[in-house]
Amino acid sequence: GINVTGQINVNGSALSAAPEITATASGAIAANKAVIVNSNGTISEVGESTSPSALTEIDDALNNTSEHVDPADVVWINDNTFIATWQAWNDSNKAYVIAGTISGSTITLGTKVKINTNNDPTKALQLAVDRTNETFLVVGYVAAGSDRFVRGGRISSGTTISMGSSNGIYNPTADSTCVASDDNGNFMIACYNSAQGAYKFENVVVNANNSITVSSQAEFSALYPISNTAQYASISYDKNQGKYFFVGVNNSNDLKGCWVTSNGSSSAPTVTATNFSIADSVYPDLSWDSNGSQFILTQQKHDGSNWKPYAVVLTPSGTNAPSIGTQFLMEDIITSNVKSTYITACKKVAVIRSGTSSIKIQVLNISGTTLSSYSTTTIDNLDRGAVCVHSHETDNRIVSVFRDDSDTYSARFQVWDVPAVTTNLTSENFIGFAPSAISNSASGTVAVTGNTSTQSGLTAGQKYHLQQNGTLSTTSVSTSVEAGIALSST
Repeated sequence: GINVTGQINVNGSALSAAPEITATASGAIAANKAVIVNSNGTISEVGESTSPSALTEIDDALNNTSEHVDPADVVWINDNTFIATWQAWNDSNKAYVIAGTISGSTITLGTKVKINTNNDPTKALQLAVDRTNETFLVVGYVAAGSDRFVRGGRISSGTTISMGSSNGIYNPTADSTCVASDDNGNFMIACYNSAQGAYKFENVVVNANNSITVSSQAEFSALYPISNTAQYASISYDKNQGKYFFVGVNNSNDLKGCWVTSNGSSSAPTVTATNFSIADSVYPDLSWDSNGSQFILTQQKHDGSNWKPYAVVLTPSGTNAPSIGTQFLMEDIITSNVKSTYITACKKVAVIRSGTSSIKIQVLNISGTTLSSYSTTTIDNLDRGAVCVHSHETDNRIVSVFRDDSDTYSARFQVWDVPAVTTNLTSENFIGFAPSAISNSASGTVAVTGNTSTQSGLTAGQKYHLQQNGTLSTTSVSTSVEAGIALSST
């Protein structure tokens, strides 16, 4: 260390024994608040801002085709492009896929592509994307013969879709299907066949020519879904553990679950059964909360009188059954469908749901394992089961689609920005606390880190972290920085 005798001058002025700096405020700074240094040398109070202030529609587009459609699924495949599937119910339920782009505030839809080239009627369409390779996999089953189909594809350019040459028919037959991706080249399919009495799982890879490589199968026999089981199951990838979690409905309308681990395209997956169970729940939809390392499950749950929209947090613990949080009733109404997606950029859940003569998008807050409502927006005065939603990988943006009966029964696509909280705090720009209030554009003093008695309620000897809203806590979070060790309560 350096022992100093006497006074140190900086630019002709004595350096305070308790260091302070003087700078110009950009925005008003309240007394005793944490302060950052901006890139232009001004100072500001640490704080958060929300943008946009409410759920904001960027654009909507109608797929003006001759089909009367039931949208089945929609997913973002890259930063500007989404793909969707539907069944044309006035054309023998033939299946199609379409791509759309968002540029600025304009949605542009491409040309639909028929999924099953045999022109068979289809059910239970589900999509998943591998964002690393920008490939997608669509699964479903043929309603007439219960043959299942699996087809891979990608965006060749813009909104142009290219798919493999196969018609996609695969054995064994299936009555229900779902699919998820690990975003690392692999897809996991779950398909149910009532004759065999088990869900079958297989790993799928979409090759460069859009053909697919399908592994041998593993099974989970603890489920016996009721009739008309389309979309009575869901699967999602736990990015921390590198495993999939699957939930499906048994013949008592109870959700059961298992873990599924991929062993590549040449070997059957490994299925690990659990004692996971949620009573009186159907139409599950799982999504992965990458910030909280947990799943969000939405479902229609029977409360003794009717099926209503619920959401709950599932916390993984190895390959044991995830712990189940408190069920959150989104609204006390009867629902016909509920779909959800976790939005990484704003740490919220977006839910699209139909019921009681309306289609609504509800945004949910997450605090630990507790869910609460942030906002609810009615987007149409219809009750249609054909609703879908998916979140952007990096932005606070979602895409939704529903069947618009008021406009030729077409698919209506909407892109929305969801309110996101941001902070001006970084890992490097915190400098100290303002002993006194500083007006906007005024010059003021900041007691630099390690030199402040402007706080209250501290515990001596505890290390404190500055949170993104400017408060102090003994808990460190992703955007917090170390503020110092308390020497006293102030």
